[in-house]
Amino acid sequence: MRFALLLTSAALTAAIPASAAQDPDRDIVATAEAAGGFSTLLSVLRSTGLDDALRGPGPFTVFAPTDEAFGALPVGARNRLLEPASADLLATVLRYHVVAGSVSATQALSKGSAATLAGDRLTIGLQRGVLRVAGAKVLKNDIAATNGTIHVIDSVLVPPGVLEKLNAPTPLQVVQLAIERGVPLFNAGQQEACAAIYEVAALSLLTGTEPKLSNAAQRALRASLSNGDPDPVERAWDLRRALDLAWGELEQDVPGVAEASAKRQVRGTLVDDFDEASSEKWQIVNDTVMGGRSRSAVESDGEVGVFAGNVSLENNGGFASARRRVADGSFEGFDGLVVRVRGDGKRYRFSVSDRSRVTADLYQSTIETTAGEWVELRLPFRAMKRNVMGYTPPNSPSIDPARIRGIGVSIGDEQEGPFRLEIDAIGLYRSGRS
Repeated sequence: MRFALLLTSAALTAAIPASAAQDPDRDIVATAEAAGGFSTLLSVLRSTGLDDALRGPGPFTVFAPTDEAFGALPVGARNRLLEPASADLLATVLRYHVVAGSVSATQALSKGSAATLAGDRLTIGLQRGVLRVAGAKVLKNDIAATNGTIHVIDSVLVPPGVLEKLNAPTPLQVVQLAIERGVPLFNAGQQEACAAIYEVAALSLLTGTEPKLSNAAQRALRASLSNGDPDPVERAWDLRRALDLAWGELEQDVPGVAEASAKRQVRGTLVDDFDEASSEKWQIVNDTVMGGRSRSAVESDGEVGVFAGNVSLENNGGFASARRRVADGSFEGFDGLVVRVRGDGKRYRFSVSDRSRVTADLYQSTIETTAGEWVELRLPFRAMKRNVMGYTPPNSPSIDPARIRGIGVSIGDEQEGPFRLEIDAIGLYRSGRS
């Protein structure tokens, strides 16, 4: 067996430069940097902070996957592993490649297995004269570093149970699939079945660990799940509104909450950044048009816009809104609005319209706010609900972004009393791009 191992090692000595393999003045990270071919490994080590540990005194043994090894991962699993929300999962995978102590190939082979820093053990052995670690082929062994040893492997090692998590649907996919399956059932008169599908999706989002949704989105999901309305139509709509809010957050590059005290424009093409002249572009439409007594205004200090006022339920009132026109065709090719707001704990709606004049025919998306918390949300046009004077026509198609002529913000649902919504900016986004 020892003779076979030596043959394997000799045959693969040329895999990397001898200087990189034997330089006694470099730690594990520096040795990998000098060798080349480990850019992905080094990048993920830095992103998780594990590179600092591998620069420490150690000693450690690292089974180092090449760039080609990372490239060979299934696309879905690789993308899921490398996204920011999977940082903890990625750290577990990386620790699965590290063993405490400096272990040569001969020592590892004689032991037959090794305990990793992730807590699981790696099996080590010869298969047809080739040294393998947990099934991965060792391309180069016993690369010396000042704080340990590197063995180069041709595959990324994945701990037991992690692969299932990587292949599981993402939270965004859970929402999209639920709506894809639920809408046809709802339109076919099977609202109870639709609500059941939405409930499963909402529970999945609340019990999952990543990515984290904002407090507002979590609160909306819990409220929709506790809705005891016997009417399945109302339950389905309540759940759908909560899922739409989660959908908007999950489509972002990072999960919902974006804390900041200074001005920070949204990631997207700006529609309104609320400069000093911005308030003049907004038209107020309150329940006074129907005899109500609510009041509102849009004001700007040149930095942040404020939609504020008071909702009164007198004379059958109960809503306040502000709307503004946008240039014809300016929304064409975009997938939705992106807004950054700080609210007061009340619910608000952002809307779009394909009419150039003030109209009661709107497509709306409801957002939940947490008092004092900035949140950046994406509101997909395809998820917006048509609202015609409080009525949602069945089977209404999604609005065509190319036909959008106006946007708006409103508060309703009989949320009586003063309100205040700060708006940092309103923009447009395309999926997959900022």
